[in-house]
Amino acid sequence: MKRKTVLLLSFFLLLCFISQKLSSQVQGRDAFDISAGSLVTYDITYAKQWSLPPVWFLKRPVSNNFPLLTEVPAVGVYTRYGYNFRQRLLIVNMSEHALELAPRHMRQSITPGVTQFQNIGEVLANGNLTVHICAVITGKGSHPDQTSMIGKEFNISFHGFALKHYPEEVKRIVHVLPVGMFVPLGIVSASNSSIPMGRLGTILVTCYFNDQAPVIGPNTSRFKTVAAVSSFWTAAKMGHRGEDIIVTYHLLLNTSRVSDAVRRVLESTTDYFDILRAIRAVPNTLNLDDFSSYVLRDWVDNVAHISRPF
Repeated sequence: MKRKTVLLLSFFLLLCFISQKLSSQVQGRDAFDISAGSLVTYDITYAKQWSLPPVWFLKRPVSNNFPLLTEVPAVGVYTRYGYNFRQRLLIVNMSEHALELAPRHMRQSITPGVTQFQNIGEVLANGNLTVHICAVITGKGSHPDQTSMIGKEFNISFHGFALKHYPEEVKRIVHVLPVGMFVPLGIVSASNSSIPMGRLGTILVTCYFNDQAPVIGPNTSRFKTVAAVSSFWTAAKMGHRGEDIIVTYHLLLNTSRVSDAVRRVLESTTDYFDILRAIRAVPNTLNLDDFSSYVLRDWVDNVAHISRPF
């Protein structure tokens, strides 16, 4: 009897250990590509990378000539020489459970015909669809401290994703991608060439290598910020059936004060939920306006919600 009790206790402790491991958030190596460098702030920001279970991490850029991450788009300013990117600060890799946060019209853009209460993970598996879902915080990079990013127009670069199915040494691509922005907060349409909003629409993605440096263009997928903090979802598809999908939940920090405050949190805190709690407290520390405070806390609360064990 005593031996049976010991065995049952050991089995129970093993189950608890396994459950804890399955529900743990795991930190990976810092993520970076050419968008991590800034010609304005003259530094490289290595984005902290975490993964929710089932654990997966971003792959290294596939192209030697255009070293951009394939699973997450970048935000930047388009110039005659290509893009000057804003720097990512945090990347959280998630599973299809994160799509429970997405609105109906976004879910249906990703998987046409899915109903509100269907298990979208099952729909993706049955359709042989691959989806990479990330939550990303993007800071400054393309603007100096004294220059506001509020009221400015920016571009979303899907070039890394478009390069995914090209050879490593490719020197030129011209690709049409279905992309869209969903649930924009603190965002309005740009003056022209806006990213499709609330739907998927096609954009032209081009890159060429001029034997000295990569040139990434054109000037598409634009939007305009109207608050100190913005959030939105983006989605993009590739493949003959649109079977290769990336979904990103963006938090955009549009002042140096907010960007620097969040960066300090990430440099000083190593526990996953402590990071989220500390970022959520930034609006109080900086006395942000009510709207920007709401947008930041809403993003953090949604990521914390989807980070809970299932």
